[in-house]
Amino acid sequence: MYQLQRTPGAHTGLNKQSQRVHARVASAGPSRGLLGARRTCATIVNSAVGTGLAGTHGAARPRVSSSSSSRSCHQQHAWSPFRPGPRPAGPHIAASVHVRGRRVIISAALAGVADSPTGTDSSSGGGSSSSSDLLSQRVKGNSQLITGQLSNGLRYVLLPNRTPPQRFEAHLEVHAGSVDERQHEQGVAHLVEHVTFLGSKRRESLLGTGARANAYTDFHHTVFHVHAPLTNCITGTPMLPQVLEALAEIAFVPQFLPMRIEKERKAVLAEAQMMNTIEYRIDCQLLTHLHAENNLGCRFPIGKTDQVKAWEHAIVQHFWSKWYFPGNVTLYIVGDLDRSNEEVIRLIEASFGGFPAGSLADHGEDVAAAVLDHISANGSSSNGAAGNGSSSSSSNGNGTAAIAAAVDALPAQLVPAAAAAAAVGAAKPGACVASADGSWARNIVINGDANSVLGAGVVAVADDGRKLRHPVRPPVVHRHGCGPLQPSEPPVPPVSIFRHPLLQHFMLTVFCKLPVVSLSSMGDLKYSFMVRLILSAFQFRINQRYVRADPPFIGIELDISDSGREGCSVSMLTITAQPVHWQETVQAAVEEMRRLQRFGLTPSELERYILAIMRDSAQLSEQANSIPSINSLDFVMESLALGHTVMSHGEAHEAMMAVAADIKLEEVNAVAASLLTFASDVGREGEMLALAADPSQEDKWARPGPTRATSVVACIPAYVSAAGDVVSVGGGFGHGRGGLGASGHLDADAINLEELESQGRQLDALQDMEAPEGAYRFDLSPEQILSALASPDLTIEPTPDVELPQHLVDPQEIEATMEVGVAGCHMLHPHFCCDIPSELLSQACYYK
Repeated sequence: MYQLQRTPGAHTGLNKQSQRVHARVASAGPSRGLLGARRTCATIVNSAVGTGLAGTHGAARPRVSSSSSSRSCHQQHAWSPFRPGPRPAGPHIAASVHVRGRRVIISAALAGVADSPTGTDSSSGGGSSSSSDLLSQRVKGNSQLITGQLSNGLRYVLLPNRTPPQRFEAHLEVHAGSVDERQHEQGVAHLVEHVTFLGSKRRESLLGTGARANAYTDFHHTVFHVHAPLTNCITGTPMLPQVLEALAEIAFVPQFLPMRIEKERKAVLAEAQMMNTIEYRIDCQLLTHLHAENNLGCRFPIGKTDQVKAWEHAIVQHFWSKWYFPGNVTLYIVGDLDRSNEEVIRLIEASFGGFPAGSLADHGEDVAAAVLDHISANGSSSNGAAGNGSSSSSSNGNGTAAIAAAVDALPAQLVPAAAAAAAVGAAKPGACVASADGSWARNIVINGDANSVLGAGVVAVADDGRKLRHPVRPPVVHRHGCGPLQPSEPPVPPVSIFRHPLLQHFMLTVFCKLPVVSLSSMGDLKYSFMVRLILSAFQFRINQRYVRADPPFIGIELDISDSGREGCSVSMLTITAQPVHWQETVQAAVEEMRRLQRFGLTPSELERYILAIMRDSAQLSEQANSIPSINSLDFVMESLALGHTVMSHGEAHEAMMAVAADIKLEEVNAVAASLLTFASDVGREGEMLALAADPSQEDKWARPGPTRATSVVACIPAYVSAAGDVVSVGGGFGHGRGGLGASGHLDADAINLEELESQGRQLDALQDMEAPEGAYRFDLSPEQILSALASPDLTIEPTPDVELPQHLVDPQEIEATMEVGVAGCHMLHPHFCCDIPSELLSQACYYK
């Protein structure tokens, strides 16, 4: 089953999943969706922080008051690490106040004993050095996470997880997806997944055992996964060996029977037609323009139906032989296992160790000999090309030209990086080459140079002929929205407009692509924490500003997130409105972006959101043992794809506590100034770069400096009424047909492919329909949209800071209820409550 979804409106702060463009293909069974694999900001931060900011978003919270006492709340300000001011020297009491129903709970602990053994003030003198030492430390990885590699190159990842009990997840990830397809292979990765998975007899043997199996194909990988009990409910034997044998057969011993290929070809074509909805077309538009410079924008996992119909069987099998080798596979096992890690590793070796490592010899002795001769003659140094050059071909010898022609003459044959090097003879380092059909280009890699990116269909090889996993996944080059303006870069971001009669709202998305910063140090963790603070402040301001009246928009959402499947970080501002209010909505979004970019957070906002994030971090740490194995596995897979250090929830919470005390308001605001310029200052990119280059402004910016939009996409209705309202066209046609694929894999024998294709043609016909009676064409130009985003005449004022009480009860009364020097907490009588909104009752205070 193929699923391409964007989950509109999913990100409304930090208490929901990030809103992103997502695409993947599943061969059978219900889709798991995106749970755990795509998270806001850095993945590790979310593991520590959780997904909620309950009590800090939305409308005003109910107030709690006491009927038995009119005791007022004193306005003394105890010290807090999130407010300016000196930190108490030596030991002090750290207290936190919470409300549960009509009870006030005050927790207190003795602090500062180990940090200040001599009673020195850590805020003076060596404070900066201490902070620098902290941020340079590497985060502590999860000690229970086991990684290893077999002699044939297959990698494995093991992690114990108690929930659900007596069950485990086994996922086999093949590091090949739709971006690895050549021009004439679009959709073959999906078809290979269908044929290998559904054609496996050992996979069929899992039916009725209590196990569930499925598979999906994405841009950067293909995953076969099994959720199984520890014991076969039919035979009473252990399930892990049986599951591993099934996965081994699926990946490395498939049966490419003609009948199976034809059956799955029909199923793939049916899925393509079922997903041909207006929602899918919107997603395609967003991806096409977000990744216009690489294959992520044109190699969708569902492929092209005209190619799927025409492939010979050999093309399907050639794709499998090119990419399905042990060195290009990672096995994940997560769950409540009943055996030691050593025993599990022995089982993995028994099931997968016998398969030979991939070799050039698998693809023809002539090609292999030519490649190895070239390596021998020129050494094993790599020729890596960085940048976006599309193609450059050369030849300095009849023999090398003949090799290139021979390789291109083989349909769907291996085009290894070393063969590309052979095609240009003694190519200079950094040379770019291209095949005759343009299916591979750009970079040459020998021995898997970690700094190089391969073109589509190119395989890295070692000097002994062994095939290697791509050094960069996915193998694409991005145009990032940071750093100096490039000579070829347009002065303003390109604006694309997608009009369709079935669209009901105006939706504008401003994208900025940035490099992924691998989270491995405490400094990385602190930066990700600050990004979360910025996202929280923006969304809360949007909600707060318009909660009292009917807003002119349907939604304004900001997301900044890493994506392993796309190999980049994407900042995205999404604006949704009725067509008649589109300009007002764009102005409101730009105004709030500029306010946060120019003036940053207020001190009270900083304190409030740090405390909320830390509260959620503590809660998630306490609930670590109840997190399902599938969520943990998805989290580990995404973290490793991004290069993040995988931390346990407890370790992550401790690290968060350490960096929280080091966060300063000016640092957060410098990050906001840098990350938000992509939407706050459209059309002023050069001016913002000049401001950041001014030495006197250096402290006002953070990495990566001013950002700029890399693409802008507007999806708009085709027609509106005279009053500006949307004119409904075609009823509900084109919506929701993709839901059929979520209930199970398609039975090719029961598919009426002609009927599905007819429905697709009807949707195509709507694109060119004439305006209905009384309707007018809703025309917007790129210039109008850019003008609205630029909004040069907006007057922006800073958000006023609201001083909040630091405590609910007089410190002397708190001390009277506590045993001196003992860390503990006491339940106080409800009359200590005062008339304070409940969302403010978890403020942390420190009393000397």
